Amino acid sequence: MRWIIFACLLLFVGCAGAVGTLMDEASALPVGEMIVKQTVGAFENRDVQPITTPAVTPESFQRSVPVVTSAPVPAISAAARWVLVDGSRFESKYDEAAVNRTVNLQVASKVVDAAVIEAGAVFSFNEMIGLCTEEKGYKPAKIFLKGEKVEGLGGGICQLSSAIFNTAELGGMEIVERHAHSMPVHYVPEGRDAATAYGGVDLKFKNVLNAPVRLRAEMKDGVLLVYLEKKML
Repeated sequence: MRWIIFACLLLFVGCAGAVGTLMDEASALPVGEMIVKQTVGAFENRDVQPITTPAVTPESFQRSVPVVTSAPVPAISAAARWVLVDGSRFESKYDEAAVNRTVNLQVASKVVDAAVIEAGAVFSFNEMIGLCTEEKGYKPAKIFLKGEKVEGLGGGICQLSSAIFNTAELGGMEIVERHAHSMPVHYVPEGRDAATAYGGVDLKFKNVLNAPVRLRAEMKDGVLLVYLEKKML
C-alpha cells in the first residue's frame, strides 16, 4: 500500500513539472506568435490531404464555360411602302346638304379607294364601279341626260371620276379615254370634268410608271380628296 501511494506522488510531481515548463515557454512568447504556433501545430498533427488543382488550358476552359448562342436571325426583306406620286393630289368640294348625292359619292369612293394599277395597266372607272344599283347602296340624285337634269341612281359620282381624271393627269399618267359633260359642272374648273355612264362613256388612264400605283379617295368635311401613291420596295 505504501508503495502505491509513493508511486502516485511521483507521478503527480512529474506532471506538475511538465505543465510548469510548458507555461514558462508559452509566457516567454508574444501572444500572436503563440497563437500561430498553436494553430500550425494543430494543422501539423492532422491528417490533411493536399488540394490539387488541374492545370487550366484553353481547351479545358472552353469545355467548362457554357456557350450561349442565339437563334439565327432570318433575313428581313424591306417592307413594301407607298409614297405619294408627285403632284397627283386633287381636291373637290361637295355639298353635304345634298344627302343622296353625298351617299353616292361615299359608296363609289369606297369602291375605288386602294385600287392598285400595275405598271403598264389601264384603269377603267366603269369597270371598277360597275352598274349603280340600290343593292350596292346608291341613291337617286341629279344626273345629266341629253342636256337635261333628271333623277338617276348614282347621281353625282361623276364628281369622283372628274377628280380621278385630274389626279391621274397631274400625276403623269396617260389619259386613254375622257369625255366632257353635256353641261357645265360646278365641282371642277371648266374643261377639267370627266363624264361617265356605265355601258357608255368612260374614264381610263394608263399607269406609265415602272411600279404599281394605288388610287386613294377620301371624303371629309365637304371635301373629296383623291391622290395616287406608288409602291416602293
